Amino acid sequence: MGGATVTTNATGHYSTSVSSGWNGTSTATKDNWTYNPVSYTYPAVTTDQINQNYTGTYVPPSVSISGHVRDGSNIGVEGVAVAFSNGGATVITNATGHYNTSVSNGWSGTSTATKDNWEFSPASYTYPVITSNQTDQDYVGT
Repeated sequence: MGGATVTTNATGHYSTSVSSGWNGTSTATKDNWTYNPVSYTYPAVTTDQINQNYTGTYVPPSVSISGHVRDGSNIGVEGVAVAFSNGGATVITNATGHYNTSVSNGWSGTSTATKDNWEFSPASYTYPVITSNQTDQDYVGT
C-alpha cells in the first residue's frame, strides 16, 4: 500500500498503513494552521512508526489594527482619516476618536492620521510584518 491522505479524528489522532519498505514524507496541512515539525521523512519503513506527532498553531487569515486619536486634553477626535498603505483601507475615527481596520495576516505597511488643520504624533506607524492584532495604536492631535 502506498502513501495516502488521512484526516485526524476528533482527538487529533491519525493513522495509516504503508507497504514495507515504503519511503516518502508526511506533512500535516489545514487552512490557517502551521505545524511543527513541517514534515517527517521516511527513507524505508519496515516497522511501525509511532508518536509521529505535529503541534499546530492557528494563524488567523486577518488581523486588526486599532487605536484612538485624541487631542492634548485626552478627548477623542472624530473624523480623522487613518490611512493604511500597501492595499490597506482608510478608516475614519468615530465620535470617541476610535478606529479599527482589518488587514491580511502578514501585511506590512504604514498608517498615517490626517485631518485638515491638525497635526498628529506620531507622524505614522510602521508595520514590518504583522501576524497578530495590534491595539493601542494611538495618535495625539494638535
